[in-house]
Amino acid sequence: DTTATSVSFGGSATSPSDPAGSTAPPMVAQVIDALDDGPTTIGSVAGGNTPSVLLNDTVGTTAASVTSGSANVTLTPGTAPTPTSGSLTMNADGTITVAPNTTPGTYTYPYQICANPATTPAACDNAMATVTVIDSTTTLSAMVGNVPEVLGPGMVVPDATLTCKNTGANPATGVSCVPSSSAGTVGAATCAVNGTTVTMPTTLGVGQSVVCTFAYTAPGTLGGGANTTTAGNVGGTASSSTGSALSANAKPVNPPIIDAVDDTFSTGSVAGGTTPSVLGNDKVGTTPASVASGSANVTVATNGAQTCTGCAGTPTTLVLRADGTITVPPGATPGTYSVPYEICSTVVPTSCDDAVATVTVTPSAAAITVAKKQISPATPAQPGETIVYQLTATNTGQTIGNAVFFEKIPANTIATFPAALSGATSDCTGTVTGAAACTITIANVPAAIGTQVGTLSATLTVTAATPLASGATIVNLITDDTTMPPAGCTAGAGATCTPSTSCTAGDPHCVSTPLASADMVGGGTSATGTIGSPISVVTTCTNNGPDAATNATCKVTGAPPGATTTCNPPGPVASLAVGSAITCTTTWTPTSPGTVVLTTTAGSATPDPVPNNDATTTPAVIPGMINPVTDSGTVAAGTGGTAIANVAANDTVNTHPAILGPSGNATVAQSGTWPPGITLDPSTGAVNVASTVAPGVYTVPYTLCDKSTPPNCATVNDTVTVTGVVVPQPDSGTVAAGTGGIAVPNVTTNDKVNGQPATLGPSGNATVTQTGTWPPGITLDPASGAVNVAGTVAPGTYTANYQLCDKSTPPNCATTTVTITVTSVATDLMAVGAPTQTVPVNTPVTVVTTCVNNGPLPATNAVCTVTGIPASATGATLPHTTASIAGVSGSPAAVGMPAAAPGTTCTPVMPVANFAVGAVITCTTTFTPTQVGTITLPTTVSSDTPDSNPANNTAPSLVIVIDQTPPTPAVPVPVASRWMLTLLGLLFAAGAMLGLRKRQR
Repeated sequence: DTTATSVSFGGSATSPSDPAGSTAPPMVAQVIDALDDGPTTIGSVAGGNTPSVLLNDTVGTTAASVTSGSANVTLTPGTAPTPTSGSLTMNADGTITVAPNTTPGTYTYPYQICANPATTPAACDNAMATVTVIDSTTTLSAMVGNVPEVLGPGMVVPDATLTCKNTGANPATGVSCVPSSSAGTVGAATCAVNGTTVTMPTTLGVGQSVVCTFAYTAPGTLGGGANTTTAGNVGGTASSSTGSALSANAKPVNPPIIDAVDDTFSTGSVAGGTTPSVLGNDKVGTTPASVASGSANVTVATNGAQTCTGCAGTPTTLVLRADGTITVPPGATPGTYSVPYEICSTVVPTSCDDAVATVTVTPSAAAITVAKKQISPATPAQPGETIVYQLTATNTGQTIGNAVFFEKIPANTIATFPAALSGATSDCTGTVTGAAACTITIANVPAAIGTQVGTLSATLTVTAATPLASGATIVNLITDDTTMPPAGCTAGAGATCTPSTSCTAGDPHCVSTPLASADMVGGGTSATGTIGSPISVVTTCTNNGPDAATNATCKVTGAPPGATTTCNPPGPVASLAVGSAITCTTTWTPTSPGTVVLTTTAGSATPDPVPNNDATTTPAVIPGMINPVTDSGTVAAGTGGTAIANVAANDTVNTHPAILGPSGNATVAQSGTWPPGITLDPSTGAVNVASTVAPGVYTVPYTLCDKSTPPNCATVNDTVTVTGVVVPQPDSGTVAAGTGGIAVPNVTTNDKVNGQPATLGPSGNATVTQTGTWPPGITLDPASGAVNVAGTVAPGTYTANYQLCDKSTPPNCATTTVTITVTSVATDLMAVGAPTQTVPVNTPVTVVTTCVNNGPLPATNAVCTVTGIPASATGATLPHTTASIAGVSGSPAAVGMPAAAPGTTCTPVMPVANFAVGAVITCTTTFTPTQVGTITLPTTVSSDTPDSNPANNTAPSLVIVIDQTPPTPAVPVPVASRWMLTLLGLLFAAGAMLGLRKRQR
């Protein structure tokens, strides 16, 4: 916020002529001011617009405006916020639109206003608008209550409830809470909030509930009819008009409906009896009604008085039991009885349904049924075994004469009549096989007395056929209704017959006799033998059950000629118990390699349920006697060759020497991975080693096989030793004493390792080391092979030993010598004289001599001297010259220059600090002899370096001086003359100059 709304600018001007000056009128500039806005609150569901951000912004004292005709600013929004959902947009008029369903949160929205019309520079200000989006959603829930867990058909629940609750964070408006049902009917609901009745729709605060109470009528009708709807249904929906609140569907309640269905039963009047339970067709929902302990879901009780229709006398009271059965006492009055009953839920005792059980009590006449049971054997029948059946006729009415029944001899059996039948007669004669039909007559079946029925029995004997298929069953079914000849029911006047039945579990008319079965299994253990030695192979025939096997056998085939087989116990075994076995041993002596396959077959007279495992094959392997023997051989590295001439030379195949080649009895081949460069020649058995194979001991496996199909083989390891060949050669070298240096650059230059030139270094094939004691100052560099001699080593000849090794593990090594000669530090300096000269006496002489370094070393501080100049000699006379001397009277004259002093000049300047090999010092000696005779001038060379040939250090130079010729008469010179004195002075000066030049040369 800027407190100042404007800025004023002014000024004045003065001059010497106008001291008062003048003042300019002030200029006023308005200040633009944008102020931050908010926070402004907007609901997240509906969204909406904020007030304009310009409401608190000003230009000077005037409100900021973008309205056409009064606009004094331009509005530029900054970067809009980015909520997860929804959006915020600043409009041209400064309002901010919050889209519906924008994510709740606090958002900042920058903007800028600038003066309109625009100024230069621009007059602008920035501000920030804050918008808070609050969560305005609502959440509803709905829940059904007060509905019983079990319903009776048509049952009315007067106070069922539907509770609708606002579980959200905001109040809910326009709330409707509506119950519903898809099975049954829902009455009008009365709704209340906190006990106060309200009308839908209503408003619910946060956490508030509306409870609607209504009547619900279950589907179905009371009584014994079967209801098609098995369960009720009560649900409902909660909805709201607030924002985006979703409708909430109550979890429906579907209580099962109890349903009692009418029943119909009948029984005879004489014996009476007990009916099945009336609950047999009753249900609770879809679950059968039950009073059994642990699963009881109903109770059953009478529901009103019994009635009887058609009763000729006093009706008998029938008793409804707690289990739902109805007991008819013996001797009950015939008639049709109605027994009303009611079943109620054990969970909701008030949820009930009723029905009527109708029991018809018929007058008792002769009523015959027949039952059949097997009295022997007690276990499954074996083929040929006798099976005895007992036929029992039961009469629940009056006495009957001859009761005739139709019997079919069971399949897989044989019956013999009349001997096979006792207690009855039949029309069957002779031997009757399975499926043959005949009739059996049981005479005079007693009448029922009270509750005691009359019975009469007969026995039927059959024999199980042999053989029988595995899994077969002998089924004996007898029917009461003789629809086969003789036709009709001949049980006597007024007799009734029970309808025919099938052989199901628990059916007394049927007997199912299982036949015995025995799973005979052949087995054996494979064996391995050797040629010439007896081998025994054990095989078995085992009864895996489930029943004993009769006449069990075990047969072994496939044995070679001469083999014997014995079994224990010997077969056939009359009855081989379950789990027992017949063990057979087959023995023979192999004469050749190969595989003998024995086939063992198990069998018995009892049907086998798994016939495919009766026979089994047992291999007896007779391997070849392959006997490879380990070999070894040695070759030298670098040359290679044959390490082993024939690996098979000491091997045997099937007791015979192994022979290779087309006509031989064996083959050899490399086994596994062989080292590179080592190979096996399969035609000769030779193990060859290439010259490149490094020294070492190598294991090379090979396989020896016979020529069987498939071959018999064995593998053994041979050993090849490649020896290292290290050949060091003696070396020698020379260095000079005092300087030292490398006497031998590389001792391995003439050495070989495993046939190859020896090379040092990481990638080389060799190493060198000093051995023994080396002279002090003499060392071997193992990296380069150089023999180094220190400058302190005295002259002399030294012998040292070094060892050369290859890089095998362990290494192969050899030792040799190296001879080092350390020479004295000397060089040959030689003096060279000048040729002999003959000169007249008093004649100047020039003698040039030299000193030379013949090597082999440089000399230090070398000096070349010339001696022997006679003491009487004078300097050399300078050549004559003429001169004209100004200021001197007289004619010019020839004048002799004064003589220079005798002496020697040498080049270069001595001493020479480093007199190199081949360098020369030149000395020039000048003098004038004054006496006749022979002059000897010795030239001598010397230095600080010893001289290896001192005899040539001095060389003479000869000058022979002879008498001169007669002299020319002299011209007298007037010495007192002034000009002569001047001339002499000039001559002396010229002579001095000449001498200086000579010295400078």
